[in-house]
Amino acid sequence: MSANDLAVPGAVCTVLPAVLLGMLLIGGCARQPAPDLYILDLPQGTAVSGPAQGPSVGIGPLTLPPYLDRPQIVTRDGAYRLRAAQAQVWAEPVADGITRVLSDSLGRELGSNRVVVVPQRAREPLDWRVAIDIRRFDGTPGGTVVLAAGWTIYRGGAGEAEASHTAVFEQAVEGGDYAALVAAEAAAVARLGQAIAAGITAADRGAAVRPGRRQP
Repeated sequence: MSANDLAVPGAVCTVLPAVLLGMLLIGGCARQPAPDLYILDLPQGTAVSGPAQGPSVGIGPLTLPPYLDRPQIVTRDGAYRLRAAQAQVWAEPVADGITRVLSDSLGRELGSNRVVVVPQRAREPLDWRVAIDIRRFDGTPGGTVVLAAGWTIYRGGAGEAEASHTAVFEQAVEGGDYAALVAAEAAAVARLGQAIAAGITAADRGAAVRPGRRQP
């Protein structure tokens, strides 16, 4: 028997544990569950349907704080700490969800199905445009969602500013899971839409309104 023949068992003993370890690692990664996907949305039936009607309103630009520019759902853990969930993520950019809920809310409040995102979807002259700056948007399951925002209403697509407002909306989370948290976040965004619609109505009348701060 040659020296090479004697070396084979040792080589096999060295390689097999490495192969088994690799298989275990791959198997462990394969068993990780897929994350839960969430979207911001309002209940069905809230949008205005039928032929084009109501004022033409453009939403944009919409700006978000950098901590929200991620797929993970962000929750609040104390005054100075945030947590990014690893198993609960947005199914789309959170800005898209916020814009959709705002569009539905504005349309319902103004009786319009001509609310669009600008500049991507504006194909006709606008009666109004609203620029929105989201400054805080987070909460905790079983706790409270806080949405802080400022917005400016412009007459026409490129007209002068008619009014600027800021407000903080606090929405109770009716449950201890992420589904309840996302539902409360959608409700808070809908309330922002209601406040913007009130501002557009007031600007159209040449009057000023001050949006309310809190609602349980």
